[in-house]
Amino acid sequence: MGQIAARLWWVLNYYGHPKAMLLNGGYRKWMAEGRPVTPELPRHPPATFTPKIQPDWRVGSADVRAAIGDPATVVLDLRSPREYRGEIGRGDRKGRIPGARNLPAGTLVGGDHKTFNSEAELRQALEAAGVTFDKRAITYCNAGVSASLGLFALKLIGHPAATNFAGSWYEWERDPQNLTETG
Repeated sequence: MGQIAARLWWVLNYYGHPKAMLLNGGYRKWMAEGRPVTPELPRHPPATFTPKIQPDWRVGSADVRAAIGDPATVVLDLRSPREYRGEIGRGDRKGRIPGARNLPAGTLVGGDHKTFNSEAELRQALEAAGVTFDKRAITYCNAGVSASLGLFALKLIGHPAATNFAGSWYEWERDPQNLTETG
């Protein structure tokens, strides 16, 4: 499963196109299963898409700051454990958002084609990270790509209150007033 595909799914939903879907396992899995493909481009009548932002699909830094310490919200870091602990980093600062829980995006998928784990396995992994249906979940990573994969997994299992901190760590770390944790 391509994380970029999950980011596109999130973008389309955020801008009001709720019928976006992901091909679980991607094109390579489709081909490995011998499914039909064609070089012909489909013909569709021209159409105009008018974006209509869906605010429940995105939060910003101020929303995340307000969520820190809120027992009804889990901030979920989808980066690697080493990034989460602050041992390595891609930005200017290292660490995590205070109180965030870690669930690496790669643990949500498996197999040769990186298909999503079963609903039971996803629920178990998310619950182990502190994400339950009675809590709002905010996903983040470095730039919002892995966070979108995490958000997709949450939506896949029917989580009622999940959203994406699309600016993720890069947005968070730019503001020196935003606190960080390491370790």
